Amino acid sequence: MMTSLAGLLSTVLATAIGLVLGLFAEPVRAWILRKGELKIARREIYSELAGYIAGMERVKDNKVDFESVKRHCTWRPKFDVMDWYKSNRFDLLLRLDRSRGLRIIYDSIPFLYEHANAPGNAVVGLPGSVLQLVANYQEKLDGMLLRRCINEAHTEQAAAFARTAH
Repeated sequence: MMTSLAGLLSTVLATAIGLVLGLFAEPVRAWILRKGELKIARREIYSELAGYIAGMERVKDNKVDFESVKRHCTWRPKFDVMDWYKSNRFDLLLRLDRSRGLRIIYDSIPFLYEHANAPGNAVVGLPGSVLQLVANYQEKLDGMLLRRCINEAHTEQAAAFARTAH
């Protein structure tokens, strides 16, 4: 009788401990996963934007050939990562971009492209317009992360240009 009572007590105690741990550990686990997802999303989105901005900086500073200028200024910008987060994980995008700086920039760049490529407008004015847009919304962005991603994109683009030049 005593062993069955001890077994029952240990089962009830283990169940109670499991329930309490489950109630407290699950929210902590979910919070950690959300933070990880947010970090990955931030890095992906800023890297995509930085690649585009780095290309525009290279065009504005005349560090590319004419074909690259034509490619950067006349091809419609396509932001696959941002489009994916807008359509599949908008909740994550809202937590990432509370001040709307990223969404304003991403939504404005196609309009700048359309304006620059309209008849009678100078296509080579697009890089200056894009860089001015980014400067206007700098306070709504994570400036340090964006600058770091831009520097990485410059390094990648310079390496790619060096490979194609040889």
